[in-house]
Amino acid sequence: MSTAPATPITPTPGIISAYLKAHERLLMFVLFIGLCGWGLQKYYDRASTAATTRATIAESKAAMADQAAATNAALLQQVIQQVQANNAALAAQNQALAQALSARQAAVIIQQKTDTTLPPTALASRIATLSGAPPAEVTIDGANIALAHNAAVAVAQTLEVVPVLKQNLADETTIAENTQKEVDEDNSLMSDYGTQITDLKVARTADAAACKTEVAQVKADSKKNSIKWFKRGFIVGFLGGLWAGHAGL
Repeated sequence: MSTAPATPITPTPGIISAYLKAHERLLMFVLFIGLCGWGLQKYYDRASTAATTRATIAESKAAMADQAAATNAALLQQVIQQVQANNAALAAQNQALAQALSARQAAVIIQQKTDTTLPPTALASRIATLSGAPPAEVTIDGANIALAHNAAVAVAQTLEVVPVLKQNLADETTIAENTQKEVDEDNSLMSDYGTQITDLKVARTADAAACKTEVAQVKADSKKNSIKWFKRGFIVGFLGGLWAGHAGL
């Protein structure tokens, strides 16, 4: 005995229309809850996107600031190295000049002692050489040395230079000391600039980290709020469905 295949029951359009009409309020309520959840989700997505954009811009600026700080630090380091090299060369030159000065000063003291033992002829020749006086005008009169007019003028002119040289030496010493102070202050200032650049780089790194943390927090809050509103919508919809079913909607 053959069994006829079961015919599927297809709801007629009238039944669907009657069902939708009977549950119209419930469907509208559920649709309203869904739209609210969708709108809130879009709001938090946009907030998260905006925060991400701000953080990206901040990170870009921080990266540019870091690059500028690194470039400035490298340039400053080059300048410091160049200044230190120049200072080392000048210090070596000053040391050599100081040694030459000491040698000349020692030679002068020796020569002054030698002058006290020179015979009149040699002393007269020495006077003529140092003063630039004509040798013929520096004559010997027994144990005495006589200077003619031109020789006396030359000796006087030479002696005029001595106090001037002493004062010039004192002034040049002061100038050198002041210059060294300026160099020391410049070195200290460049060192301070280097420290400031390093501090700025550290600050920019901290800002970049803070931006990343903010983005992560905003995304986490958005996700948490989305889940929270989904749960609320689900609960409200569920309770609304129970109420509607109890009321016979």
